[in-house]
Amino acid sequence: MAKSSFHSRGGGGEDITPNLTSLIDVCWNLVLFFLLAGTMASQEAVPMVLADPYKSMAIPYDKLPVNRIIVQVTSTATELKDNSGMTLLAKAYRIGTKELMAGDMDALTRELLARKDTVKKNLPKGEDLIVEVRADARVDYSQVSPVLMSAAMAGIPKVYITALMGNERGE
Repeated sequence: MAKSSFHSRGGGGEDITPNLTSLIDVCWNLVLFFLLAGTMASQEAVPMVLADPYKSMAIPYDKLPVNRIIVQVTSTATELKDNSGMTLLAKAYRIGTKELMAGDMDALTRELLARKDTVKKNLPKGEDLIVEVRADARVDYSQVSPVLMSAAMAGIPKVYITALMGNERGE
């Protein structure tokens, strides 16, 4: 290791050597930190293989449990067999027979709050209120997210999303 000399005005020199013990300790701690952090991060990112639903899991409205509010996101598609691959805009949000303009979060939140109060009266003890969002798979997610935000603002934390896939549209 190289030694440096420090000469004071008074004459003789003094040898100064850097203390590498603390530098080695810091480097070792960094190596351990990144090894452990990398191992933990790789364990969290477990790849999942999800099955593509071949049939709708949606329950018909007349057989619906009493703890559900269904919000249908209707699309601007004019035909069921539209294979253009383009994402679509939402035309309207439908809750039961009431149709609301797409994107009107205030009206949607008010309607969800009203339905929440009605459903809570008939809700069996121990069951949670659920909002089920039904949409065409071609509808862009940005058109569905206002429904999720409105459900959160209405104080309904459980939301199910159901998408209509290709074979169900008659393709």
